[in-house]
Amino acid sequence: MTRRPSGGGRQRLFTQQQELAVVDLVRADNAIRLHQLRQKILADRQVFNNINHVSITTIRRILGKHSITMKQLYRVPFERNSEGVKGLRAEYVRRILAMDGAAQPHEFIFIDEAGFDLNKTRRRGRNSISHVIEENEELVSVVGPQVGMMVDNPMIADGST
Repeated sequence: MTRRPSGGGRQRLFTQQQELAVVDLVRADNAIRLHQLRQKILADRQVFNNINHVSITTIRRILGKHSITMKQLYRVPFERNSEGVKGLRAEYVRRILAMDGAAQPHEFIFIDEAGFDLNKTRRRGRNSISHVIEENEELVSVVGPQVGMMVDNPMIADGST
């Protein structure tokens, strides 16, 4: 007597190519929500022609299978680290170091711009495991570690004001 092969249960909803297309949709926009991803899948009749209904859980399971998870978005304003701003920071450091060596004492007052982005935005995004997310997909380089700690808009008072 031989054992009958298993044939019960639900068939696969997505093919391997369709799963990779879902992963590509997420990589194109890492801040996409699962509901938005579901709408894109149902609207795309060329790639997902056999998909008439898909659950959020199925989409999450596909993303987990391909090692894509939810991570914190790292938001960097474009103008904050532009070449002009980095040049201004470097010039500021040179001025400060020159004033520190001067005979007349100076007093430094720093204005912090910690709240540069007060808009409510998505704080999480999806990406491959062990990959840092940056919303603008640029690697930010700072002139030096001491410059990265300084603020963009310092006010310098020399006691006369």
